[in-house]
Amino acid sequence: MREPSRRWPVGLGRTTAAAVLVAAAALLTAFLVEAAPGSPAASSCRWRRAAPSRLSSAVDVTSVAAQSASNVWLVGFAYRSSADDAPGTWHWNGRRWLGAGVKGLTARVAPLISVASSGRDAWAVGRKGSNGALALRWNARFRDRFGYTWWAEVPVPRALGRAGLNSVAMVSRRDVWAVGDGIVLRWRGTWSRVPTPPFVAGWSGLYVTRIVGTNGVWITGYDQDSDQWHAARWTGSGWADSTVAPGLIHARPGLNIAAVSTSNAWIVGRSLDRKGRALVFHWDGSSWSAVAGLPLPTGVASELSGVTARTASDVWAVGSYRLSTGATRSLMLHWNGTHWSRLTAPGTGLSEVAIVPGSRQAWAVGGSYLGKRLILNNVIRYRC
Repeated sequence: MREPSRRWPVGLGRTTAAAVLVAAAALLTAFLVEAAPGSPAASSCRWRRAAPSRLSSAVDVTSVAAQSASNVWLVGFAYRSSADDAPGTWHWNGRRWLGAGVKGLTARVAPLISVASSGRDAWAVGRKGSNGALALRWNARFRDRFGYTWWAEVPVPRALGRAGLNSVAMVSRRDVWAVGDGIVLRWRGTWSRVPTPPFVAGWSGLYVTRIVGTNGVWITGYDQDSDQWHAARWTGSGWADSTVAPGLIHARPGLNIAAVSTSNAWIVGRSLDRKGRALVFHWDGSSWSAVAGLPLPTGVASELSGVTARTASDVWAVGSYRLSTGATRSLMLHWNGTHWSRLTAPGTGLSEVAIVPGSRQAWAVGGSYLGKRLILNNVIRYRC
């Protein structure tokens, strides 16, 4: 069963939905026209809409991974009925999007929530059936007799992943981490369960990311017992736990943590007051601190769902903000090592962002819901 927290309710009636569709169509074709001093968004660099041409309003794109300019993955799911979601995957080869099927998957309900890539491999995770973990692996060698590539399911023992998986990270081709509600798994040829930090209990909304240049990972999640958002770093033999902030600061799809090193990491989210505001927290090696003075839209609700970092002076965060009409717009912030600036991005909201290593390219995905079914997808590409 799909979690209510993974919906982006806009709360529009039918009379305003058409107007939002028209506005969204214009935004989806807009370019990045605003650049703050010191940001990488020069006049020659633009965000452009770059979704697969056959992406319909019945498909939700949830995650993006970019290994190179010719190796980018999108995953999500397609609505087939109210309780029957099929996995959706798309691969960018540098020229066009190609679909990639899943070999041998028989589950009727199989939404994909997160994707990661490293070298010639990619992993995607989600839920299978009404109560089970879904893990898929792609490799350039997995080809059928017609030359098409495909995903292969890597079964997760039911005892390890009954509630499904929310997030995946690749340290290397042979070292993959996946987390779900209350569980942390590691794949090194086979799946094994990793002892969890003390804050992980029951539903925790866990997310995982690798620490660049190391064999470590960070996981984040919510401790219901103490009403605190936590982050824990894998040291190689155990977890170094830390408190980020009181309360639940993040509850939507997206990779909400990025780490440049063991002493430099970022977490994004939003406050839970009536008019929630986007939040950014920074780890300096000893503690988490809230970032003050973010350049956010004034007088409206806002949130950040995704963050990624190329270096200590090149960090991107994405999300959305809501107009007084109830319509949503994309929110994008950039850290240049000195200050955060706000950039203009097209579309009705963003949930995740990925930087192409060794380049000035990036991809971001997201969207919003009108009612229970119609999705305004947003897949954009940043290129110089």
